[in-house]
Amino acid sequence: MTFSKTDLTPKEKKYLKRQIRNVRNYVYFTIANLAAAIGLLSYYILTNKMFSGSTFALIIVLLLAARANLKQHKDSKLFIKLQEPEEHA
Repeated sequence: MTFSKTDLTPKEKKYLKRQIRNVRNYVYFTIANLAAAIGLLSYYILTNKMFSGSTFALIIVLLLAARANLKQHKDSKLFIKLQEPEEHA
């Protein structure tokens, strides 16, 4: 399936350019979320504190956010591959 430049609206083109521009940031966000989740988990394990439900939920949310950022990174890499050669250069 091929797409021409006319298939995309200006808003869609702007979105794709922003995704491509932020490809590296998604990796940084993933690492930051994982570090925060692991740090919080380590803190509670090392201090022998009991996990509350809200702490467990926060760790799960951080891990899900890391997963979402990793997916954004993979999608952005795909957008780069799908971009036409003259636009990518």
